[in-house]
Amino acid sequence: MSHTALALLLLSALGTAPVPPATNGRLLVPSLRTGRPDLVRVDPATGTTTNLTATPAADELFPAWSPDGKTVAFAVHTDKGESEIAVMRADGTGRRTLAAAREDGELCLFPAWSSDGKTVAYARTQPGVKAELRTVNADGTGDALLLDHAAAPTWSPDGKLLAANRWDADARRFRLVVLNADGTGVRVLVEDMGANDLCFPAWSPDGKWIAYPAQTKDAPAVEVHLVSPDGRRHRQITHVGGVSVHPVWLADDYLLCTHLQPHGGAAYLSVRADAARLAVHPLTRFETAHKLLRPAVYHAPRVTPAAPADGDVRPVAHAEVIPATGPRLTPVSWLRPADKVVVDVAWTPDGKGFACVATDGTLGMAAVTPDSLRVSGELKAHPGGTTAAAWAADGTRLYSAGRDKALRAWAPPADEPAATAADLTDWGTALAADPAGKWVASGGRDGVVTVRDPKTLDARKEIPFVPGRKAEVAAVAWAKDGGTLFAAGGSFSTAITGGAVAAFDPATGEDKWRAKGTFGGVLGVALSPDGGTLAGACADARVRLWDAATGKERAAWKGHLDQVTGVAWTPDGKAVVTGGFDHTVRVWDAATGTPTATLAAHLGPVTRVRLSPDGKTLASVGVDRILLWKLAAD
Repeated sequence: MSHTALALLLLSALGTAPVPPATNGRLLVPSLRTGRPDLVRVDPATGTTTNLTATPAADELFPAWSPDGKTVAFAVHTDKGESEIAVMRADGTGRRTLAAAREDGELCLFPAWSSDGKTVAYARTQPGVKAELRTVNADGTGDALLLDHAAAPTWSPDGKLLAANRWDADARRFRLVVLNADGTGVRVLVEDMGANDLCFPAWSPDGKWIAYPAQTKDAPAVEVHLVSPDGRRHRQITHVGGVSVHPVWLADDYLLCTHLQPHGGAAYLSVRADAARLAVHPLTRFETAHKLLRPAVYHAPRVTPAAPADGDVRPVAHAEVIPATGPRLTPVSWLRPADKVVVDVAWTPDGKGFACVATDGTLGMAAVTPDSLRVSGELKAHPGGTTAAAWAADGTRLYSAGRDKALRAWAPPADEPAATAADLTDWGTALAADPAGKWVASGGRDGVVTVRDPKTLDARKEIPFVPGRKAEVAAVAWAKDGGTLFAAGGSFSTAITGGAVAAFDPATGEDKWRAKGTFGGVLGVALSPDGGTLAGACADARVRLWDAATGKERAAWKGHLDQVTGVAWTPDGKAVVTGGFDHTVRVWDAATGTPTATLAAHLGPVTRVRLSPDGKTLASVGVDRILLWKLAAD
């Protein structure tokens, strides 16, 4: 990875990621600042708060804004065991009871306003999983049962429909159902959301999606999903692990949710509806995320736009990605090495582990099993930071490069290098071992690609990457027979045209071909299993394909929202997996360039994606963690 990209990565890790849509100060959070839940208006950018309740001996939960933004409905539970749905003005005054529990142990929960502001839907629950979905008029009259065994209502923006979760006692699971405002026409949208009792749905402001948490089939986690109101389109938009609940729409195409980490801790996350970016929401800095503390966002009434004139461009809320038949990535396990940022990994030839390239100068050794990932050792490799690593094809040597302008060969578990090369004039940035075992290639910030002896690391051939320019080598890769060496990177003195990809004869150093430049450079390359196509991760947010024999550009795919930093092929050559600074892992159909999946799994930039030697496991490396994925066909 380039020094420029690494600097941007570290800045992002420190919290400079783009802020999701603003809420104009109308974010209402059940806050624990006073020790128990009070309803607090919060500015997520500054942490400025206004406590609207501050009620002694009572908890205020599950706030909901009225359509005009003048009134808030919420659930109240007192220390005396009383429970009610209350309403108040937006400034906290004029509090009154709307609906109340009828007997001990009964709770009133989850108020939701109809679009005309005349009706509030809510749930009345009894001990266990018994629940009633009810409605009450805004003046407190007309409290009526709408649907039994149902809770957590959310209204469609036009006020004609309600969505809710409904308990299936025989199957021991929740279903997502939609019904008419009068309780008729009940139909099931999602058959199985799992048994987690926090699977509350949320209807998008534009009416196109219903967000809901559901337990995943492939992992013991609760992730956020979307379903269209007609039930025809489904999409999982988070792959974070742990428990992600309480989706709340910040805008038509952005959500806020509460994430409970597998080993403790919690945060508010923001995620785009097309899964194109996942990040820790700024609210996390000021408020404690908790499984019972669902925020509320006010959305102003929508104004129907005038019909566009001929030639006008109609805006689109977000790109729709329809999953296609093809490879499926299932998250398996993750690793977050303490007190360091890992920017790359190098799989062992047997696929039983990998070396972690870390900015603290170490090479962490990780052991991988079909369902786990753990650190098994560490080498003190390069003072100032380790920048690249690669294994010899036979597994007897591990090569590393670092900011100390040195290359080293290791024979783990020995903790002293078997060979060192100190002939670099700047940082080493890229390494790759020839599959035939004849060479090791290195690239540096000095713009030189060097072919080396695999045992001694002595230079056998030095090749200027971009003759006559200051260019950094970001990646190197070999053809299977070792007869061609590929290199990629950028000329940062002339960034607009400086990116380059080239193929060399390793024995002579002569060019075989050189591809057209790309804005900002090419940060990673991967050769297809058949050796015919080179895929590149480009700093201009494109994924490019070149003919490996001629260098002719075959395709440029657009989808990532920021620099693409990692690229890998599936074993059958039918799909390409990429990662980028937009925090996503993406899967593409190699023949058409169609995106088949966008996976919001990392809370910061993804720096590399690396496929195991057997092609069954993918490691995506992000500044937040390393995530393992099982690769399987649908």
